Amino acid sequence: MEVVNKVDFELQLKEAVDIIVKYFDPIAIYLFGSASRNELRKDSDIDLGFLTDYNAQIDEYDKFIKAQELADIFKRDVDLVHVNSASSVFKVQITYNGKLIYCSNNNKRMAFEMQTLKEYAILNEERKEIVDNIRESGTVYGRK
Repeated sequence: MEVVNKVDFELQLKEAVDIIVKYFDPIAIYLFGSASRNELRKDSDIDLGFLTDYNAQIDEYDKFIKAQELADIFKRDVDLVHVNSASSVFKVQITYNGKLIYCSNNNKRMAFEMQTLKEYAILNEERKEIVDNIRESGTVYGRK
């Protein structure tokens, strides 16, 4: 990581995980984005995604407030994502390109990740014809 003390970051990350666990009771927490790739710069934000049970209701305002609390810990902006509510593409990016940093139930996490891949595969099948038409015609909505 550039510009960031790795030991301090790991301590901050542990504190952040403890807060997310306390308030959202997640199945899993993922670190994604530049921090997960060890490319964190001074101006980077911290991207954290948390997975909950399917029936968990997460209030957006509460999530925003917790993100601000986490930002105070890291001394930088934090993007806190409820993975369950993300788009299929974003779910795949978080769960497969991110780094799993907490897991309370491996079976539920793996079931969610398999379902996410299934949704992503279906999405790709559904949009294949559209993408092929764009490639063939070189236009989107008749515009180059």
